[in-house]
Amino acid sequence: MRGYLLPGRRAGRASTPRARVPGSLLCVLGVLVCLSGCGSTPEAGSGGGGGSRAVPLDAGAVIAGYNARASRVTSLWARVAVVLEGKDAEGSALRERAEGHLQIIPPTDVAITLGKLGETNLYFGSNDRLYWWFDMTDSAMKVARFGRHALVTPEKIDRLGLPIHPLDLVEALGITPIDPAGAEVTPGDEPGTFVITAPSRRGLRRVTISGDRFEPSNIELLSPGGEVLLDVELSRYRLLAGLDPGEAPLRVAERVRVRMAGFDGEIRLTLHEPTRRAIKPIAFDPAKLADVYGVHALYDLDEPAGEPGS
Repeated sequence: MRGYLLPGRRAGRASTPRARVPGSLLCVLGVLVCLSGCGSTPEAGSGGGGGSRAVPLDAGAVIAGYNARASRVTSLWARVAVVLEGKDAEGSALRERAEGHLQIIPPTDVAITLGKLGETNLYFGSNDRLYWWFDMTDSAMKVARFGRHALVTPEKIDRLGLPIHPLDLVEALGITPIDPAGAEVTPGDEPGTFVITAPSRRGLRRVTISGDRFEPSNIELLSPGGEVLLDVELSRYRLLAGLDPGEAPLRVAERVRVRMAGFDGEIRLTLHEPTRRAIKPIAFDPAKLADVYGVHALYDLDEPAGEPGS
């Protein structure tokens, strides 16, 4: 992808060793990019829908209500505070805090920055063709890695510290419509809730919503074999700023709790000042971002080992 290489920066080979990012921040960003959308929920795995209630169910109306709400989130900007608690691979206790910004234009454009003391250390991004990861924890050797959605594999995602396909991340926010042709709706475990189960890019998306506001309270992304890869609980809804005059109110979640496969712990996020606003295109342009941040090395995850960068 020659258009994404900058003068003086050469894309490395796919065999380049993985960046040495602090484990806690790596985990935070890998999950943070998956979050930021919406409400309050049952325990992980409980959203499968207790279908024993004899309640009339209009699946089409439930999905239509959910899609009507999701389609209004044409952009989302927020400041985000992140707390990670759990255990690392060696079993030692982890507690990490970070702050940053979240910017999304559904369905593909995502920009997540994290850092401390006003410095941006990590940047995960995605647009309609590419996903990328900037590791700037070492100011003397800032490294960026990028790949193409069309060529993504689980191994490449693992190198970025993410559990799922990058484009699946936006689905975990409850801000993208669901195709009714492939979806099923069942009553939820709590009164007045419904569970929508629909195909995702690499498995299933299971969304628990309220029956009155159609706001998601729990979103799970599952593997083709049914393993829960990501379990997201959302709570403390607040009004989204930036709506047009006279437009009906729209709420998003202020607090998000995340559990992910392979991590013994949880990540808690608080969204501040969530706003629907214009987002500058540079947020989703990896070439320009690499220049702005002064990236020293650029690596193409899709480049076969042993071949020169392209």
